[in-house]
Amino acid sequence: MAAQEMEEQRRLEQRMQENGGSLGNQNVASSDMSGDTSTPRNRRNRKKSGGKALRASGRKMVRRGMEMLVGGEPINADPPQRSIELNYYRKHPKLWPRSITTNSPDFGPLMHMHSAGKVPRESVGLFCENFVSITQKWNICPDDLKFVVSEHEIRRRNLEAAAEHAAAVDAKEQRSVPTVSDEDMDTLMASLSDSVSAEIAGIEVDVDEGTIKDGSGRTIKFNPRELNAPKGFGPSPSKKKIARDSRGGGSGMVSDKSLSPVHTLGSSHSEHNDTTSRDDVGDDDKMLFTLGGELKFSLGVTRTELESGHGGHGHGSVFRRVLQAGIGSSINAEEMGFEVHISKLVMVDVEGGSTDVMVQFQLEPQDAMDMGEAERAAKEVNGALASAMDDGKMAMSLAHVAREEKGWSSKIRDRIVEEFLFETEDDDEDKGFNEDSNQDVGDDEDDESEFDESDEEEEYDGPFGMEGDIIYAKDDIWLGGGNGGVFFDYSESNAQNSPYQGKLGPYLVDAAVERARQNQPKVIAIGDVHGCIDELQALLRKCDYHPGDTVVFLGDLVCKGPDSLSVVQMAREIGAIGVRGNHDFEVVRWHQAIKSGADAPVIGSEHYYVASALSTADLKWMYSLPWFISSSHLNALFVHAGFVSGIRLAKQNPRLMMNMRSILPDGTVTSKFFNNWPWARLWDGPQTVFFGHDADRGLQQYEHAIGLDTGCVYGGKLTACILPERRLVSVNAKREYFQYRRKHFD
Repeated sequence: MAAQEMEEQRRLEQRMQENGGSLGNQNVASSDMSGDTSTPRNRRNRKKSGGKALRASGRKMVRRGMEMLVGGEPINADPPQRSIELNYYRKHPKLWPRSITTNSPDFGPLMHMHSAGKVPRESVGLFCENFVSITQKWNICPDDLKFVVSEHEIRRRNLEAAAEHAAAVDAKEQRSVPTVSDEDMDTLMASLSDSVSAEIAGIEVDVDEGTIKDGSGRTIKFNPRELNAPKGFGPSPSKKKIARDSRGGGSGMVSDKSLSPVHTLGSSHSEHNDTTSRDDVGDDDKMLFTLGGELKFSLGVTRTELESGHGGHGHGSVFRRVLQAGIGSSINAEEMGFEVHISKLVMVDVEGGSTDVMVQFQLEPQDAMDMGEAERAAKEVNGALASAMDDGKMAMSLAHVAREEKGWSSKIRDRIVEEFLFETEDDDEDKGFNEDSNQDVGDDEDDESEFDESDEEEEYDGPFGMEGDIIYAKDDIWLGGGNGGVFFDYSESNAQNSPYQGKLGPYLVDAAVERARQNQPKVIAIGDVHGCIDELQALLRKCDYHPGDTVVFLGDLVCKGPDSLSVVQMAREIGAIGVRGNHDFEVVRWHQAIKSGADAPVIGSEHYYVASALSTADLKWMYSLPWFISSSHLNALFVHAGFVSGIRLAKQNPRLMMNMRSILPDGTVTSKFFNNWPWARLWDGPQTVFFGHDADRGLQQYEHAIGLDTGCVYGGKLTACILPERRLVSVNAKREYFQYRRKHFD
């Protein structure tokens, strides 16, 4: 058996070398990409890098837990700050811009505690102008500011009309010009209707503006559309939709799921006895059936580590024990009368320190059974195996057995347990995402592949936070004019680029001061959005969002929903902050990989699509989001998934903070949903944690924890909590955007 397995392993390794290192049935979570499948956008990014060593083509992106390698080189996707401190002060109404600040300069000087006091009133006015312009764009502008804008427009038009009248009077006094009678005006209009042209002395016609003026300053307005109405109608542009497959994923494993008899023992049937009815089969005619199955998966540990350990006979004997016990436990093999035996185990090293595993196992019955019993047993075992794979019970069983295994060192054992417990949740998205949907993105970029070569060395276009990235001077509170587009540059020197050139700003500042007298600025914590742009707009309108308010997103702004790109763009433009969710992390990680020259994924990935389609400013905003936000003033913590009680915040694991859902009685922290063991119930404060990620449980309210993921993308609600009063606000989802399919445990 050992020789046969070694020969099988040798053939697999040879085939991997021939295929450039790819394994035909590898786990999507490993993201081991090969071949020249890069899109035109990807190729242009590598070209635009100026030939840096990091941008070599044909490089694989490998994910191993929180680590990421491109071409064997480590790529950093961690945020610039592990955490951000959110300050909340009840200041004088005139100081409303300084009520809510952070210790990070990345989101603008008014959001930075050390820079807010240096922003002059004129710049605050420009900030308000941009706020009104952006909120009008996204249809979330409050009514009182709309009224201020409307009054400003009336004043502007009145001033322009008065100026035009004064100019007309001056022109009349300076020269004598012929006037045109009403009869001539009617003749002119009739002529314009026929030929869009007229020649009458003393008449000035502006067809584009729809005005007719005579020398006396008299003006007649008309609708230019009536003079040149289009004939017929053109086709409406078709809207391209992203198709998603709603088929469920698993726990990162692939199973045969169709168990079949391998061999029979103890049968005395002759050919003519094969047609004997089952009712006539006696105890002497019972047989021993051996059922066979297969699992394929990847682990982020090396083959050498899996084969290590003591108390065995080499060749991965410790790993064999874990697989044998874990598979048996997951399907309750002993209760069904079967014993599990590992018949073949093949492990192949994958670039980046991962291992692809193929294990074949047999289920041997403890007692002989007749044909009917064997068929029923096979169906029962098949159902148990399918259920264990679909709801993640297989991975949980393997993790528990691995934790009890003493043959490995504690370090290796903990890594293997972690790999089993935490499936990469983008597996479902990668499998369900239509790869053709990003074809247009690449096609649209073909025409843009030509660019000015002289700009290559002037603008950094690599991964964020890596060598060569821009570092701003400490005294530059504007970060080079907006931190690469993360926030609007509302400095006085940029007034001409402000939506109202500084003319509306003073009125908006007065309105904001009056508003602050009645209601202090507030913090709006929002649960998982997942691309639901319409619901996000409705929620902010319901929260009465105003200048000075700060929106804190609890992660997972992207993927699964209808418009991830608009959600991120809107969040950046309104000056929101937030924490990284597991889906946000995957998008940032893909961006870092793309900019480092990684190939496109072989299997379509929505994370890759979002990372490729977002603007650089939007991606840099996402990159700036920390693992968690702390606020001593609000006695609150903001995180995507959760925290483990008894561990200092500085020592909390980022992977757990983005993925955890349950803590089992034995202390196991897992991303899976166990109905009776939410982590939040164990959190003993003193700070209240506001978190998302756990749509299974919906709105959660504990003594020191509030869960705000109410499953909007699954057809539920989008929920916010307004601080400091901790008032809950929610809106219903317009529809179900993504099929809900998570399994529940007790």
